[in-house]
Amino acid sequence: MFAPQSLDQASTIRFDRMTVEDGLSQNVVLAIAQDWRGFMWFGTEDGLNKYDGYQFTVYKHDPADDATLSDNFISTIYEDRNGDL
Repeated sequence: MFAPQSLDQASTIRFDRMTVEDGLSQNVVLAIAQDWRGFMWFGTEDGLNKYDGYQFTVYKHDPADDATLSDNFISTIYEDRNGDL
């Protein structure tokens, strides 16, 4: 007979707190997503942050470059079926 695991028997989940000291553009995170490659993405009021497990890469709006984000306030992150954010 199958018995569901109790919380005591389940594997332990570990959380790490990441802050601006670790390279995050802002401590207030409004959106979180993990893409198909495993990168973690964090939306803040000060840019889009990609975490590769070691360091952050911050993407921000650049008024001189039309290929950048339209705004630094990122409240939603969505990955489409093509893998585009």
